[in-house]
Amino acid sequence: MNCPFCPPFKSLIDYTVLVSGDSSSLFITTMPPIPGSCMIVPHRHIETPFSLSQQELQEHHQLLQEAKSIIDRDVAADAYTIGWNVGAIGGQHVSHAHLHIVPRYEDEPFAGRGLRYWFKSDANQRTIEPIDIVPANPLWRSRFLDMKTLLVPIVSELACSIDHIGSTSVPDLPAKDRIDIQITLYELSDSIKQTLDERLVHHGFPASRDGSDHRPPGDTRESQHWEKLFIPGTLDALSFQSNIHVRVKDRANQRYPLLFRDYLRSHTDAASCYAACKKIIATHHRYDRDNYSDIKDPICDLIMLQAEPWAASSSWSVDQAMEGL
Repeated sequence: MNCPFCPPFKSLIDYTVLVSGDSSSLFITTMPPIPGSCMIVPHRHIETPFSLSQQELQEHHQLLQEAKSIIDRDVAADAYTIGWNVGAIGGQHVSHAHLHIVPRYEDEPFAGRGLRYWFKSDANQRTIEPIDIVPANPLWRSRFLDMKTLLVPIVSELACSIDHIGSTSVPDLPAKDRIDIQITLYELSDSIKQTLDERLVHHGFPASRDGSDHRPPGDTRESQHWEKLFIPGTLDALSFQSNIHVRVKDRANQRYPLLFRDYLRSHTDAASCYAACKKIIATHHRYDRDNYSDIKDPICDLIMLQAEPWAASSSWSVDQAMEGL
């Protein structure tokens, strides 16, 4: 292992060892622009400060006081910024824990700006949309109809139906404030996808991308039954967001959301339980869509186990469930 922060520090450049303790060492950098910047590094190869032993923490504290004495003596710092970067996303470039001790000066351009300035500024807002389950909105149906009006001339002879699916299609069901729409094509080929994408882009939509749906455990049908095209349906001209799922008629993933929707519309107790589950999952995985979906999908499968016998006993059919164009 060629770690620059592991003793004997032969591959470490631009730093000089100031103090070497029993379990950690204090380094000072020779690089500009902040004179006097130091690091405290444990001798043991650990990636994060969460793994520091009690002895290492105590020696870090001692070396921190020595660093302050040296910096105050040699460069007369006006203030300090002290901390660890943990993980690549957190700015850690060497996978060996190291505590930064950065002297700050009144005449530096960023004087008065600490970690809070960088990480809590508007420029550093997360781009991932949080998962928020909101109360049912009576406008969701009309928003779907607005989107359908825009989509009909795009799909025209390619599709047999455009349907409102997902939680926003079930009255009184809390959901993410995003309209899910299913376009059912008669068939899908490379030429049809090309035609569809050209029309989408012409009307201001992004082109579709290949995708696949969750496959219930034990399903033995061919994989094409779970393939789809996905279109993020946000348009600048509209005040709401949507997801457009393009699926092929008579495939399993085209039937699934229609039956799921209609079962919940007919069984308010099941819909209420489903809403409660989504709220709990969203609370614990607000910024993690993968985990949110991985937990929610089997819950949907359990609901579908009840929906199937209901469909058989009520003479439910896909053709009746589709709204057409």
